[in-house]
Amino acid sequence: MQNLLKSLSITGACALLAGCGGGSGDLGGLASYDEVSTAASAMATANSFDAALGEFTVATRADISGQVTATDAHYEGFITDDLGDTSLVGETEMTVDFDLASVTGSATNFYHETDGAYTGTLTLVGGAINNGATASDPDTLDGTFTGSLINAAVNYNTDITISGEFTGGTGATTPSAVGGTADGLVGSDLFIGSFISELQ
Repeated sequence: MQNLLKSLSITGACALLAGCGGGSGDLGGLASYDEVSTAASAMATANSFDAALGEFTVATRADISGQVTATDAHYEGFITDDLGDTSLVGETEMTVDFDLASVTGSATNFYHETDGAYTGTLTLVGGAINNGATASDPDTLDGTFTGSLINAAVNYNTDITISGEFTGGTGATTPSAVGGTADGLVGSDLFIGSFISELQ
């Protein structure tokens, strides 16, 4: 699989992400494939995320061990894939209730590298946090983005399952980012990629 998050240039992307640090601010709906994919690349780079493996390095993973109690931690970011020789990338938002270990969210504003915009909103279902024990067995965020995306008047029933790890927090500190694998189907096309989101 081509590595979209690592292969794209991040020149100028810091302006999109308010300096590329944690807490990027409201994404506001970026307006083109290049904008979305470049911002995704910058966010991944800023958070030491290995998109090829769909994980943070062990040293940067957050071992929250069920101690975080924030009930409305809001994360915004990106989900991306290579469909054949070209890429599909979209924006995500998720609200995490660490107290109840539940997650709600959506993915929208999708763009394809050659086919342009995919309209529609995917809803995160079954969102949950599964507690791990250590940084090598980390807490994970899991769920499935499901719904319909439309391109060139064609409906694509879509289901993309995500499984991610947290970074930038220990103990009771709310993690600054979450990222991991994103796998499923867009219509009959395999979606094999990754996602990353930052605390707002």
